[in-house]
Amino acid sequence: MFAEDSYTFNEEDGSGMIEIVKSDSIDESFTVLVYGGPSEQTDVAVSAEGINTIVTFEAGPGASDSIFISFGINDDEVGLEAVETYTVVFEILSSTDLVFPGMITETTVNILDTDSKNNYTYIPLAHTKLASYILQTTVGSY
Repeated sequence: MFAEDSYTFNEEDGSGMIEIVKSDSIDESFTVLVYGGPSEQTDVAVSAEGINTIVTFEAGPGASDSIFISFGINDDEVGLEAVETYTVVFEILSSTDLVFPGMITETTVNILDTDSKNNYTYIPLAHTKLASYILQTTVGSY
């Protein structure tokens, strides 16, 4: 039901939007619970609001085949953070006959950090007890 298997946004976007779709005209309306969000993350500053909404696909040939769901994105102004990634899923509330093979049943939301300046890249250090990240400029000077 998701149009894409992942969506990527910048922290500074202010909001994000994901699309859920149905493939054909239906005879009866049905409702879908769409939920997920960064609440499962505890080790980073949270840059996006969670999604927990119910939407309805109307029946009939003239009914829309897609619904867009918006959510807020917060620019947390925390530098040196990794991409925030979380899963959003759907649950059809009114019928179980609407899930088909190949249907995208969950999507990944990625929130990119835009607080870093001066073209720095963050490289995780392996096997060290010191800092968890070092800065390396993208032009190669250390």
